[in-house]
Amino acid sequence: MENDQREFAYLVGIGVSHSIAPPMHEFIAHSLGYNWRFLAQECPTVENAMELFRKPTFAGGVVTMPYNDHDHGSSRWPGRMWIGACNNVYRATDDSLHGTNTDWRGIKSCLTFASEEVPRKIES
Repeated sequence: MENDQREFAYLVGIGVSHSIAPPMHEFIAHSLGYNWRFLAQECPTVENAMELFRKPTFAGGVVTMPYNDHDHGSSRWPGRMWIGACNNVYRATDDSLHGTNTDWRGIKSCLTFASEEVPRKIES
């Protein structure tokens, strides 16, 4: 992809400057072969976040409160349609923006694990 301008990924929201997410996500990106920088970006409005997402250098982003339940413009993010929230946005190689939600997987795993029969030690 010689014209690929994707360079930055962001954690966007309010109160994100203290997050430990950027180094973790940057490590994951690098281990997958993407030389992207991952930055925490305070965004006073959802429009500020969308400005970042529309830049050609935008690779992807983690969306947190209070913006993960917003309708971002003319079309809803795909992951938001059925779960009501979008927490990840990425730029595809065709330059289109896509959104999804990954929180439901963690919740499903917890509920599945909790419903499985777990052997317990019986005290005598």
